[in-house]
Amino acid sequence: MASPYVKNLVINGGVDFVQTLTFSNDTGPTDFTDYTIESHLRKTAASTTYKAFTITSPNPTIGEIKMTMDASDTASLTPGRYVYDILFNDTLNSKKSVLLEGTVLVRAGISTGCF
Repeated sequence: MASPYVKNLVINGGVDFVQTLTFSNDTGPTDFTDYTIESHLRKTAASTTYKAFTITSPNPTIGEIKMTMDASDTASLTPGRYVYDILFNDTLNSKKSVLLEGTVLVRAGISTGCF
């Protein structure tokens, strides 16, 4: 895979985060059938602590992945800027690559204590 694409995200603290992404290349959708995928959110790239996004691929043959983080995890994040990337592991060819990376703005939840 080529150089990582950049996509910046916003997470509101105290609520569920869900982002669905679809990847393609010059020949069509990227098939993630034989891939494992993981993603970490860190304060800096050098940070040793992280929060993991849950990554699923509901439609792997059309290049679709879903990244989520539940409300209890987003509530535990200190508001501010973070970095993340998504690591793809091609299990058939034993190749790992980062396809997407970016910054994440974590905002404090305002109405999250109302329920």
